[in-house]
Amino acid sequence: MSDDAVRRARAQVATQQGSMDGANYADSVQQSIDACSRLLNEVAGRYRDNTLPSLKGFLAEAFHVGTFNVDATRQGLEGVHASLIGDNGAIDLVVQTGSDSSPYQVKYWKSAADTAKEASHPQYDGMGKIGPSDQIADAREEALRRATRIEGHRPEQAAHLRHTAEHISGRIDAGGAHSRALSHEESMRLAREGRHGTVDVRDHGVTIDKMVEPLDVAREAAAAGVSAMALSAALAAAPHIIDSLRKAYNGDPARARAALETAAREGVQGAGAGFIRGAVAAGVQIACRTGALGEAARAATPGIVGASTAVVLRALVDAYKLSQGQITAVQFADRTAGGCAAGMAGMYGAAAGQVLIPIPVVGALVGSFVGSTLGSLGYDGIKQGIRRAENREGWEAQVTLATQIAALGNALQVTTEGAIVLITAQDHLARSLVASAQEWQGRSAQMRSALAEVEARHNKFDDRQLEINRRLAALQARSRLTRSE
Repeated sequence: MSDDAVRRARAQVATQQGSMDGANYADSVQQSIDACSRLLNEVAGRYRDNTLPSLKGFLAEAFHVGTFNVDATRQGLEGVHASLIGDNGAIDLVVQTGSDSSPYQVKYWKSAADTAKEASHPQYDGMGKIGPSDQIADAREEALRRATRIEGHRPEQAAHLRHTAEHISGRIDAGGAHSRALSHEESMRLAREGRHGTVDVRDHGVTIDKMVEPLDVAREAAAAGVSAMALSAALAAAPHIIDSLRKAYNGDPARARAALETAAREGVQGAGAGFIRGAVAAGVQIACRTGALGEAARAATPGIVGASTAVVLRALVDAYKLSQGQITAVQFADRTAGGCAAGMAGMYGAAAGQVLIPIPVVGALVGSFVGSTLGSLGYDGIKQGIRRAENREGWEAQVTLATQIAALGNALQVTTEGAIVLITAQDHLARSLVASAQEWQGRSAQMRSALAEVEARHNKFDDRQLEINRRLAALQARSRLTRSE
């Protein structure tokens, strides 16, 4: 078996691993979105005969639970999950973060004043409180105003109002995940949809292309790269380790050590290349599933993405070598054609391997390695057969020229198309990262502004409290003076 055939097989396995990891991530996010849709429609069916304001509240609870779980899945957070209670008790939903759980109460009233009032019942103290996103600022202000007004003669109720002012929010925010903010008007739209038909979460921004963020793609691509790196290092080093053991068994320690050194060197080189191939394949696969590369690309399977990525990455490297004069056009065409053969065979081998070895991932990887190896060997065998025929029949010049032109044309087409796909994906990722950075800067400014506002309100409240204490002290002094007279 030629070294080039083995390298093609290793490259195919690395990209296959990365594309499968990317597909698994995208599938998990989509499954969470589907679960959110089912929950909303189950709740709509259960309370469809209720009044719209009542149905609105139940659907708001389900919306926050469903979108929180989608966000936790999007970020790959383990042990972070929200559950709907739905028993009309004080607790509407519970959020689990590891071994800790937090209860929440959801209030969606028509006005901010009513939301603040209803969220301030004594049984809700100690809970998280969720309200319409467009009412939160006014609800906090209303709760604080009422608390200040009744502080002197109803201190317990004032404490409940103050709890609302400090804790009410437009979304669940726990364990690093958060639900989607939901306004009062959108909650009414959910209720109308649930009353008359089916709630479609896509109409409310809950789609994979809107939920998955650029940093998620980068994180998952890096994780896939690490997996492919370990696999590639093992595949590159394994033959030399076996050779070292064989030589040590035969009593040749010097050559055994040399084989181990080669294994280490090949393992490091394989790891670096494997990381790049796996990360790129995963990023392209996620971009396909989220629609970033167009609607038609959503249907691209891991086999197609893995094979295409392996061919294109190899062709891009060889294209650079061709431009620098390190290889000839014939060599470029030969390498790219061989990569295409290995990629196609590896793609079909992965599908066959998964059927023959029904173990998730393992069957596909084994099939991919075997298929790409056979594809490379088949290509090399055909090429050698043609060369023997050329020498025997005497039409070497004609066959060589025709073969080179056809192979070069196909190779350039594959390379160009693949390069366009990769460049488009990288451009999309770069633009998304810039947009994400700008968004975080905006959020940071908003948070600083909000903190300054909260501090100002607390200072204002402290001033009011001092004024109330001063007046109480004056009243107590007058009362003592009256009693003494």
